[in-house]
Amino acid sequence: MPGPATYYSAVGRLPANARTIEFTISKKVVDTVTADANGWWVAAFMVDGRNSMSEPSTYAIKDAAGTVLKSGKFWG
Repeated sequence: MPGPATYYSAVGRLPANARTIEFTISKKVVDTVTADANGWWVAAFMVDGRNSMSEPSTYAIKDAAGTVLKSGKFWG
């Protein structure tokens, strides 16, 4: 029988100089999404085994070289 899990979904458009958005929960990368040619991205992922909504959750927008352009917190 599956244990507890938290589901996340988000959609957005990255600036022209950005390429990926990386989602981290408790300092562990849980998903990395690459934008399409127009900058649009969609993320849908599950974190199982705990109630991750109460844990530190951040995102980082990166350029093609992996340089962080912007970061912040996100909520489930």
